[in-house]
Amino acid sequence: MKIRSGDKDQNLDLYRWCIYYTEKLEEEEEINLTIWPEHCLIGTEGWCMVKEVRDAVREWEINTGRTAEFICKGHSNLTEMYSAMMAALPVCQYTSFNQHIVSIASRSKQVLMCGQASSHCVNFTTRHLVMALPESDRKKITILTDCMSPVTGSEASTQTFFEDMKAFGAVCMTSVEALLD
Repeated sequence: MKIRSGDKDQNLDLYRWCIYYTEKLEEEEEINLTIWPEHCLIGTEGWCMVKEVRDAVREWEINTGRTAEFICKGHSNLTEMYSAMMAALPVCQYTSFNQHIVSIASRSKQVLMCGQASSHCVNFTTRHLVMALPESDRKKITILTDCMSPVTGSEASTQTFFEDMKAFGAVCMTSVEALLD
């Protein structure tokens, strides 16, 4: 297997990479390496937005004259990417910290956080975003608590996530409360 690095190809010893990678995760990450079943594969139903969410986004685009921007993650099979902001262990440009998302959030009046899963992907994406924003912008982040759920067995991570984000200045509320706000 070859990995692209700068302008030249480099051979990758996948066995040695796996050992190095799992050791680094153990040292640096708050989450243990998990072997997940295949899910959210590009082009599959699990990757797409559900119809009701897509319809709501389209209605917002029509009403505001603006275009929703979609951020994809998981660009490399060599690293976990729980966060849309960056991989657990960046290996290329697409898995490195995404400053573009911070720029979008900084220019926005409000950023609604929702999706799957509150214990993992939404959790880590939101944490990375909140920590990258100036303290004065963190109140723009609204976590829609009823528009996500944890991976079974990781419910405590979700509760910690909500508490931590409130402590950092983000807002946690239901989608109904957000509509009324």
